[in-house]
Amino acid sequence: MNSQLLIHPALVGGMLIVSPMAHAQHAEKAAEIEASPYEDPPLIEGTTISEALRAAAQAPPESWPEPIDDNLTLAFTLIEQIEFRTSDDQPDQLAWDAQGWIGNDNHKFWWKTEGAAAPDGPNDGEAEFQALYAKPISPFWFLQAGLRYENTWGPGDSKDRTSLVLGLQGLSPYKFELEPVLFLTEDGDLLGRLTASYDIYITQRLALQPRSEINVAAGDVDDWGLSEGFNDLSLELRLRYEIRREFAPYVGLNYLTLLGETANIAERGGSSTDDLQLVFGIRLAF
Repeated sequence: MNSQLLIHPALVGGMLIVSPMAHAQHAEKAAEIEASPYEDPPLIEGTTISEALRAAAQAPPESWPEPIDDNLTLAFTLIEQIEFRTSDDQPDQLAWDAQGWIGNDNHKFWWKTEGAAAPDGPNDGEAEFQALYAKPISPFWFLQAGLRYENTWGPGDSKDRTSLVLGLQGLSPYKFELEPVLFLTEDGDLLGRLTASYDIYITQRLALQPRSEINVAAGDVDDWGLSEGFNDLSLELRLRYEIRREFAPYVGLNYLTLLGETANIAERGGSSTDDLQLVFGIRLAF
């Protein structure tokens, strides 16, 4: 065997064979490491290490720039829907659905509002407003708690109520936006709502959004025409074109239906139990 040939360690006939060249290089490197002296960190002349550590613990000089603030107070508003709704069976409506927040990464004041009203004909409609405290509980989820005020109005009939609110809002796996929430009304009625939506980007600007909402009651709520169980369901589909991310006109369809005994209550009162609407609107963000 050529003693100058460098080979990797190997097993030959059950024995570990290392070339003399490899062994010599390893020994030389080990000697260099052992011989290298330990170097103290550089200090200003006449300063001890203790004095340097005390100086490092002090605040930076006033002439230094301010550090980057990574916990700014910011604000955001999303007007998901400002739309005109028309159908064959019900009066035309102007409707809105918006939310926004102000706060930092850990604490936010979150508000939400939605409603619909008839611009012509009978003066009737409904609206609600929520004022919430929101705190992140995971990278994609907020816990929200606060108050909701809602009212409905119509010819000879108007009512309102206030509820405590406890819910979640966030992004589930596969990018579904979910809002499960519970309401405890001033009369002790327990209600629930689940809203789900999903954005399908056909192109960089054209997006299709399926959206659904279902409401449920833990018991009968006679004053509001609700029965125990599932009360109503909405299935919505909107196609928007994002001229900018913050500005997108859209067109779509809404299908609204009452469920279970709630539908029977509406029928006995002479009201329709379902409706298909054509909608036109604008989505705004700022």
